[in-house]
Amino acid sequence: YGPRGSMSQGCEVCPLGRWTGSNTGTSGVPYAAFGEQCNPCPAGKAGKAGSPGQCVECTSSMGVAPTPGLLSCQSCGDVSPGTIYQTPTTCQACAPGRSPSSSFETCEACDEGKYSPDGTPCKICPAGRAPNAANDRCDLCPIGQKKAEGEAVCSVCNAGTISTLLRDVCTTCVTGRVAPNAEMGVCEDCGPGKAALDKASACADCGKGKFSGAFADECSTCASGQYQ
Repeated sequence: YGPRGSMSQGCEVCPLGRWTGSNTGTSGVPYAAFGEQCNPCPAGKAGKAGSPGQCVECTSSMGVAPTPGLLSCQSCGDVSPGTIYQTPTTCQACAPGRSPSSSFETCEACDEGKYSPDGTPCKICPAGRAPNAANDRCDLCPIGQKKAEGEAVCSVCNAGTISTLLRDVCTTCVTGRVAPNAEMGVCEDCGPGKAALDKASACADCGKGKFSGAFADECSTCASGQYQ
């Protein structure tokens, strides 16, 4: 701005975030004893690094200026997490199951195995749970499946094992029990005359001359003089 009055004074530049342009409803602040007032940059505009005394309009690649007098446009990620650029002064929220792109210009669907309940950055579900179809919440893995901490999706347990109640691991059937189908959710009991020779298969019948009690992993041979 230029000097006023009888004193001789060189021109000075308004500081960053201010200019000599108008800003309706905002009172200017004198920058020197004599001269034009330096008004704060209006909302929607902000100072530009290396260009004091200028206000530039905020764009989607720059961010927003929700209040007057900002030194630079602000990222929507800093103004309000889970939002993207809408206008030079406002940000808009992403829908559940989506989150802002790295540039905060668009909302993107969560990657596989991640969810977002409120449009904030997507994150991995805790152990035993995986995102629903909308990626806006975590649901318990189905019976016979598990998901360890850090894994993205639920996986089917191997035959001979079943998932725990928390669905975070698969466990091997205990003595005398089998799980030929992991999705059964429980290990089958082998009754008398049968044995769990292979926990991934069905209970096997003991052959002639052999027997077993309940919950056996193998069949025993009848003693001499006895039969089965």
